Amino acid sequence: MRVAAFLVLAGCWAGSSPPPAHAPAAPAEEELLPGGPFSTRELRGPYRDVGAWCGEVAHRTKTAGAGCVATAVTSGPVAAGPSANPERSAIRDAHLAAFQVEPDAMWGPRCALVLRTAAGVWVHEDVETCLGGTIVRSVVVDELGWRDVVERPGEAAGRELVLQVTRTRASGGGRDVTTTNMIVCGVGARAVPRCTPPIPVAIRGVVSDTAFHPTISPRGELAFQLDDGDGGTAADDKRFARTHELRFP
Repeated sequence: MRVAAFLVLAGCWAGSSPPPAHAPAAPAEEELLPGGPFSTRELRGPYRDVGAWCGEVAHRTKTAGAGCVATAVTSGPVAAGPSANPERSAIRDAHLAAFQVEPDAMWGPRCALVLRTAAGVWVHEDVETCLGGTIVRSVVVDELGWRDVVERPGEAAGRELVLQVTRTRASGGGRDVTTTNMIVCGVGARAVPRCTPPIPVAIRGVVSDTAFHPTISPRGELAFQLDDGDGGTAADDKRFARTHELRFP
């Protein structure tokens, strides 16, 4: 059976294709980290509708201006309709929504990913920055569509939703910085959507440009093939030398 999931590539993926859906053979079982830094977390919800979530955000801090705001991106789609095989997908549709718990003039509002299942609306708030801040140059949605990525027998059925977003921001050093992060979400047998935290894909415009080349095997095993040029420090981060197991129970 296929896991109902979606990937979010947030940051910069300029001029390149999406990461390979399948990774090389996984290391020995003891090297898998099911509870590691990229493990999945349950989404907020279910809410009756998007308005109910917006109201909860507004009352979270009771700060003036808190709540949902107009969703602004530079270009690209901000919603995905039903899968080509909706009867096989636990995720009915998804879209981006901008919100702010506390207004931030520098970074601007956040982009959340809102998805709908039979139980209601679920929200992943840790996705990306929307347009609106003084240092965010652009947020381009490169792709928002359905693909088969993960297969894990006995967990869930459905296709994956893939979202690619390119973000460019100003930095204190006078150079623009572009980053790519990937988020994987899925609905398992418990019918509660889960997502990983942002998974780094690439960063450019810092001391050493780094490509992380994350790959996900059909069994949901996340691995990295690091290329950080000369003088990079990412190679010293042991998170990227391990294989992480992405589960959607």
